[in-house]
Amino acid sequence: MAGTGNDIMDRAAVRSVVDRSWKAICTGNWEALAEITVDDVIMEFSEATFVRGRADARAFWQYYYANYRMHVTQMNIIPQGNMAAVEATLELTYHTTKPGLPPATGQKIVMPVAVFVTLREGKIARSRFVYSLADWMRIFHEQLMQKQDEGAR
Repeated sequence: MAGTGNDIMDRAAVRSVVDRSWKAICTGNWEALAEITVDDVIMEFSEATFVRGRADARAFWQYYYANYRMHVTQMNIIPQGNMAAVEATLELTYHTTKPGLPPATGQKIVMPVAVFVTLREGKIARSRFVYSLADWMRIFHEQLMQKQDEGAR
């Protein structure tokens, strides 16, 4: 696992690193996340957000965690060499109002996501998150409208 960084990890080790990363993100454990990411980690997101470096990754997740809580309700990790494909279902709770968005009232959405992860030296070097931002916003607004209708009754 250690060495040149090109060593092939076994499937259990890949699964473990990926699983630990999700647990760290969902619990806001930035130190644990830093331990399993390389200094020059790259994160890409569907809506063209691009994050480079451990410090910027930490700032991204801290900002996200300040506005949302995330719970993984289902996850399938498919390891292959030093890479993994992850299929997950996330439950997001919007708890802090963000500028330009409706007031946060604890709205919850369930959202499918795929993540493609590349590891180097046993740590996450690149993650590409794939999801539909349009679907996320549609679900969010539908739930907001439903909540407003219920409140008007």
